Amino acid sequence: MSLNDFDEAETLVLSCMDTLGYILSNSHPLVICCRSELALIMISRGNYEMAEQMNQAALNAREQGPWLEASTHPDTLTSKHQLAEVLRLKEGCKSADVLSDAVFTDRTAILTNGTLTGQDFHPDQLTSLHHRAIVLSGLKQHLPALQKIDLALTARKTLLGDDHPDVYLSMTWKGEIMRTQLPRYQSERVQTLDTIESLHKQALEGLSWIFGPEHQSTLQCKTNLALLKNERGGSSKAEAEDLYRQIYKSYQRNLGDLHPETLKAKGRYAESLRASSSSNHSQARKLWRESCGGFAKVYGPDAWVTVKAYKEYEKFLRTYPDP
Repeated sequence: MSLNDFDEAETLVLSCMDTLGYILSNSHPLVICCRSELALIMISRGNYEMAEQMNQAALNAREQGPWLEASTHPDTLTSKHQLAEVLRLKEGCKSADVLSDAVFTDRTAILTNGTLTGQDFHPDQLTSLHHRAIVLSGLKQHLPALQKIDLALTARKTLLGDDHPDVYLSMTWKGEIMRTQLPRYQSERVQTLDTIESLHKQALEGLSWIFGPEHQSTLQCKTNLALLKNERGGSSKAEAEDLYRQIYKSYQRNLGDLHPETLKAKGRYAESLRASSSSNHSQARKLWRESCGGFAKVYGPDAWVTVKAYKEYEKFLRTYPDP
């Protein structure tokens, strides 16, 4: 989606909220649902502070909702899941861990009577399972992360079919999680890299067909493929650089210069540019500084995303000192 798409979606949701506000109370489930949708738009915009506030407000309202067991009602769990995702993006996987685990546990208990076997799955439950895998991988708990993403992929295929976008998303994330625990021996390593590349390419083809080449899900998959190409080394590094450039330009074109995904993509492109040739050192450093400065401008110098960007820039400088 582009910034124009977000503007249109936000205008539509606000219009619905205004219309419903004339008829229903602010605590009505439909009004809260609109707020929850607006919070999703804020996440996509990269406005994490606003997204957190709106999701927390929706969660508070839903926990007081007119139903039994309000704390574990599916709508309440939706707000908790969205809040966990905001925390992951805004403050890192450590901040999202407890809430992400609680949502997965509650969704499994409520939606499938505690089971996670056979064909007894629910889409929301599998969304949380997929999220748990990403969070655990970010916490370097790679083995349980791989087990969970593998189960999410298998279960989503069973429930949704082979060509559903959620299947492709679990497919590419399985590949990325596998990349974090590559075998030590070269022959096994190459074989695993081949398997990962196959997962990414299949997912990229499917997501491109469903959403188009510049959708955020497609670009996430392309990023995972670029990370894989970079991991291979050798001639694949040139392919990684080209992919990073494409990804950065796509984010810049569709989301603007200061969206967090654009800024992250700029940093990856800068590093791949320097890795390809020492003659690119000055340009790479300039791009990296712009990326860090963008995070500081949007989120503040002490924000987790800003600090993380500067740490990666410092690592870049240690890896590639002035030629």
